[in-house]
Amino acid sequence: MFEQPTIGRLLDYLAEVLRRATTTPDLRLPELVLPIESDVEALRALESDADANGPIGRVRRDAVVAGELSGLHTLFEQQVARTPDAIALIQDGRELTYAELDRRSNAVAWQLADLGVKPGQLVAVRVARGTEMVVAVLAVLKSGAAYLPLDPGVPESRWAFMVQDAAAVALVGDDAALADRLNLRLVPVAGGDGDTRAKQAPPVRAAADDVAYCIYTSGSSGNPKGVVVPHRGPVNLVRHYLRTRRSLRTLQWTSFGFDVHVQEMFTTLASGAALVLIGEDDRYDPDAVVAALRDHGVQRLFMAFSPLTALLATMRRLPELPELREIVAGGEAMVLTHKVRDFLDAHPECRLFNEYGPTEASIVTTIHAVDPAEDRPSIGRPIDGVAVRLLDAALRPVPVGAVGEIHLGGAAVAQGYIGRPEETERAFVADPGHPGARLYRSRDLGRWRADGTLEYLGRADDQVKIRGHRVEPGETEHVLADQPGVVDAVVVACSDPGGDTCLIGYVVLEDSDPAVLARLMLDLGKELPIYLVPADLIPIEELPLDDNGRLDRSRLPEPEWLKP
Repeated sequence: MFEQPTIGRLLDYLAEVLRRATTTPDLRLPELVLPIESDVEALRALESDADANGPIGRVRRDAVVAGELSGLHTLFEQQVARTPDAIALIQDGRELTYAELDRRSNAVAWQLADLGVKPGQLVAVRVARGTEMVVAVLAVLKSGAAYLPLDPGVPESRWAFMVQDAAAVALVGDDAALADRLNLRLVPVAGGDGDTRAKQAPPVRAAADDVAYCIYTSGSSGNPKGVVVPHRGPVNLVRHYLRTRRSLRTLQWTSFGFDVHVQEMFTTLASGAALVLIGEDDRYDPDAVVAALRDHGVQRLFMAFSPLTALLATMRRLPELPELREIVAGGEAMVLTHKVRDFLDAHPECRLFNEYGPTEASIVTTIHAVDPAEDRPSIGRPIDGVAVRLLDAALRPVPVGAVGEIHLGGAAVAQGYIGRPEETERAFVADPGHPGARLYRSRDLGRWRADGTLEYLGRADDQVKIRGHRVEPGETEHVLADQPGVVDAVVVACSDPGGDTCLIGYVVLEDSDPAVLARLMLDLGKELPIYLVPADLIPIEELPLDDNGRLDRSRLPEPEWLKP
């Protein structure tokens, strides 16, 4: 049941607790079980201490190159200088070199510069998946501004909230009517091709603490909240990849509204490899995804674990992908299925990586190379420049092997939530062991294993992961309860028959007409991303309450399709 080191540690703690209790009898229980001296040293090694990062400020304005963190686009520009004629993008048989991609993005960046955009301002990006999306992202960064991705899988009403909430100053895209509806100045992504200035980017210096992008995540109040991420964190991740991983041709599969698209794009374009692009519809077609992987000799695939297992499960026979060298999964707990193991057995040169990190900590903070024989792979060790601390509710360190909340520090820590100072203060806290440093409270639980890797143990709150997206059921609940004809509503997470997480909505209705449920599902689909729309709506007469008047979730009826 226990490994020998764990047994020894438990005995050491027992002896130390007895010593503390007898020598200092007024100590409280949490103080009695603080880490012993040997664990303090072990934790220091496990946590991978990084340089302290205090409040974000423009303190490194000239930190651009050579050993210092710079801008994401700077990493791309450095690669352009090294390999201008190498292929950067591949889409539908068309190729674009690094130099051509640089010129196209420079041309759009000059249009933004002519508008007067400045560091710290946000520019919305809404273009079809493909070459134009990469051009637009690079252009905004080259202009000195930060980009706000408008995911095509999200309703326009949500885009309208985001651009207003983030105070976006322009829209890079190809839809003038959309720009008018969002009340933004349109900067055409295909414009500026004849601009003679496009040989060079606008003369904007990129600093590590300048904002790179803003990603909106689910919020319990009913509205999403924007996470403001400076260049420092994602650049640190890309540099880690450049030091530890090979340059590999990569498929750009991830949703534009999911921050892993940053990792896909810049780990590739900073290394001299090619990024293979597929359309929005093709992302959901297993045959199209496999064809893109095979036909273009893709070597690296980033994909959340649920769609990865679904992709393999839908194939009648395992795809043959001899060029594939890495599958990078994350976004949710990893449980290896027979299909995944069979694929890895058939592709011995392909490695599976389990990566962990919330948007508030710049995409990825820990990485683990998975052994296919593992039942429940860990989330690995902290990457360079990142600190991981397991703390209790009072922000005290927990012993090795004990469960604590994962707190993330170092270069990865985001600036905070845009326009939400109170939520930022609650989520981004002072590091008690390192004055001046900040930690992000992930609300994820974990423990250090005996082998020195971090085990993920689920959420400390009601947030769940659905298709790789971190979701607050309360956001769906808020929107559902606000619909006409709904008296009351609650939304809970559960596992469907396939083992995937989904949302179930329980509604108290004014009208018992079954057609109301169908209308509600349609209306929710217009207001929420697909991953926030419940898999089922169940009408009930009233919400079950306990003796204290609080919702008794245990008495909510189980969906018929979940009953054995």
